[in-house]
Formats: sequence, C-alpha cells, structure tokens
Amino acid sequence: MLLATASGIADVDAITLALARMAQDDLALGLAATSIVIAAAVNSLGKGIIATAVGGWALGLRVGLPLLGAGVVGLSAVWWTLP
Repeated sequence: MLLATASGIADVDAITLALARMAQDDLALGLAATSIVIAAAVNSLGKGIIATAVGGWALGLRVGLPLLGAGVVGLSAVWWTLP
C-alpha cells in the first residue's frame, strides 16, 4: 500500500492497471481495491494542492472540497468492506 500511495502522487492509471492484473493472479482482491482507492485519494489530494497553488484559495476550495468528499467516500467504502 505504500507503493500505491507513492504512485498516486504521479499517476493513478499505471498502479490501477498493475494491481488489477496482479489481482487476477495471486494478489488478494481486497488489498488491490484498497491500494487503488488509496492511490486515487492521494492523486486527488495532489490535484487539490495544485489547484490551490495555481488559482488561489477560492479555486482550491472549489476543486478540493469535491475531491476531498470523493476521497472520504472511497476510503470509507474500503474501510466498511474490510473483514
């Protein structure tokens, strides 16, 4: 999951495809799903930070709040489904 966090900063597509392929072989589906959601959440956080840096606080809030909401929902769904 640490790799998913680091990969989410740069590109979510690559880690998503890699984990999906690994889940078909021997990686637990729950671990793959959790890692993908973490990577997407970190990627969204990065985009919110970039929006704030480029466009100021007003744009940062307009972009960051929906991304934060989506991240919270995704992470909550993963937490809810953990055994």
